Formats: sequence, C-alpha cells, structure tokens
Amino acid sequence: MMNIGLTQRVFENQYHERWDVLAQSWTSFLAACSARAIPIPNRLEDVPRFIRDFDLAGVILTGGNDLVEYGGQAPERDALENKILSHALENDFPVIGICRGLQVIHHHFGGRLEQLDGHAGTIHSLVGESRREKVNSYHNLGFRQTHPELIVSASAPDGVIEAVKHARVPIYGLMWHPERNESFDPSDVEFFRSVFGSST
Repeated sequence: MMNIGLTQRVFENQYHERWDVLAQSWTSFLAACSARAIPIPNRLEDVPRFIRDFDLAGVILTGGNDLVEYGGQAPERDALENKILSHALENDFPVIGICRGLQVIHHHFGGRLEQLDGHAGTIHSLVGESRREKVNSYHNLGFRQTHPELIVSASAPDGVIEAVKHARVPIYGLMWHPERNESFDPSDVEFFRSVFGSST
C-alpha cells in the first residue's frame, strides 16, 4: 500500500493553541485508492527528508484556510505548501491540489484569485472534463485564467476554472472535494490511483 502525504488545515482554539487538523474522510478516501494517509505537519522544515523518510508516493494539498494574501490566518501552511510545490517542480514529484490546493498551485505560478458568488455549498456541472458530469463546490475564491504552464481541463458553466494539470510535471488541481462525497466517485478514485501510481 502506497503512502500519500496530506497537508492539514490550521485551527486555533480558544486558548490560542494552533492545531494541525485533517478531515477523517481523507483516510477513507485514500483507503479506497489503495493508499495510506500520512499527515504532514505545517511547521515542517525539511520537506524532501519527510518525503524520503515516509516513502511518499505523492502529496495532496487539501482544502481549508484561505491564503494569507486573501485574509487567511495560516502563514505556516502557505509556506509549507509552496515548499512542496517547489520540490515537486524540481523532482517531477506527484501533487494533487484540492480546492484551496488548486488555489495554491495557481498562486504559486503568479496567479490572482477573485471573490466568487454561488460556488459555496452547491453542486454544479463541468465543461470540458469527461470524468465527471457534476461536482460539489465549497469555495468562495477562484479564477478564470491561469499561467500557460497550467493546462485547464475543466471549468464551471460560469467560466471559473475547476481542474488543471501542469504541462510538464505531475501536478494537478481539482476545485471539488472527492473526499466529501457520501459515496466516492469511481472516476475520482481511478484518477488518484493513476497520478500516484497504484495499479490495484
């Protein structure tokens, strides 16, 4: 069973303790993908060593927390995820960004985000993406254009980009949450297996 690293949401409790938290649904989704979830601490300094020590087949940049530039309060997470993307670009290392994760990928390449209406807590169709007809949507920030190295593979009907893939390295982004589906979509499971190299 392959190991997949997952970045985590930063949560601050009433005592001002900062916690790294991960939705339990990710463990279940990755199990369906024949993979084991390995949470990555946000205050990690040496990303390459962590990847080696835990023999990670790839990393998922999960949802939650806006980027600091857009009002978020988790600078340590922004820094970690940018380190992961830099490592991925230099080493052809597989990464899938989910919701915020796609926003981080877009931002890493110099893109800007815009405030959206009608995308939080909805289900909508996709344009140009053959694996899914409809997807869940939980985001208030998005974008309609991106860097030329990021190939757009799906958009919402209003033009907001919903899925990208890097032109050269195995970096992908999805704006929907495959782990939040009550029954995991087989096409999502197949996609994650193909990116991370699982054949079972």
